Amino acid sequence: MSGLILPLITFVLSQARADVATSAHPYRDYAAILASGPATKFLLAVICFYCVGNLFSGVYLLLKKRRRFSMAIAIANTLLAPLGSILGVATILLLNRPAIRDAYQA
Repeated sequence: MSGLILPLITFVLSQARADVATSAHPYRDYAAILASGPATKFLLAVICFYCVGNLFSGVYLLLKKRRRFSMAIAIANTLLAPLGSILGVATILLLNRPAIRDAYQA
């Protein structure tokens, strides 16, 4: 997990405990609203779909099926710097080779 995913997960989990804290923190009420709001649920859903998409893409790469799906996930991976960008570009270059295209069509 690189790029924005790990900091976002850390932020969400740290905010979930904010409503339990007893200190007089000025943003405590706002943090409780954010942690239980629809934005947090949306963020967690995006992270889950991203992880499941990468898992399926890896399986499809092994089976040499659904090249377009793997390309879409590789493009999404380029948004996660630095490791996701490197792996995403490498996957795009690999999937665009003529021999690989032929292997997917066979």
